[in-house]
Amino acid sequence: MSIDLKTDGRFYELEEMVRANCQDCIGCCDCCTGMGDSIILDPYDVQVLKKELGKTMEQLLQQGLLSLGMDRGLVLPHIQMDPVSDRCPFLSGEGRCSIHAYRPGMCRLFPLGRNFEDGKLTYILLTEECKKRNRSKIKVSQWLGVTPAKTYHEFVFAWHEFRKKLTALLADMEEERIKEVLMFVLKAFYFDEELHAEDVFANLFWKIKDMEKRLGVCDNTD
Repeated sequence: MSIDLKTDGRFYELEEMVRANCQDCIGCCDCCTGMGDSIILDPYDVQVLKKELGKTMEQLLQQGLLSLGMDRGLVLPHIQMDPVSDRCPFLSGEGRCSIHAYRPGMCRLFPLGRNFEDGKLTYILLTEECKKRNRSKIKVSQWLGVTPAKTYHEFVFAWHEFRKKLTALLADMEEERIKEVLMFVLKAFYFDEELHAEDVFANLFWKIKDMEKRLGVCDNTD
């Protein structure tokens, strides 16, 4: 997406109303086309995909549904656009999302964005990125559609904070050590087949804390 994103100037809390409801995106799949490697997946996204599709991370990569790439200095998975149509591989022939019930967080957000500032997570409304007009109001939590909404919100913030700490840690490392740490983190959060147990959030919160201790990036209060 462009770095010159336009918003309505507001920062929305999780339970506030926002004019984001696209009425099921009927007749449109523009935001699922030509996205390159921009649909970055967090560990929750991947664990849910693995569980619902009955596939391992290796299979998702081998089948060309996901790819690995660099994002702000970290190796992370993203949705792999179809090389011929340049569309999301999960789109049906009719342009409908075949994984809508368990779609990634970045897809759930649109046309919202996330704002990490002052030690909290809020949401912004992108006013020109979606061509749908006359959108209706809906609660941010309802639009995201993940239950429990507050726990999901807290996980997204915790993952963001972990990424910040990891990026700062890598800045002082030599290249070979950086590669080792990146692969260690990637495998722990995305290839671990035990993470998608019943209480995936509890497992992910524990994993973040465990990795912070292993890497020595804990807050003083931890």
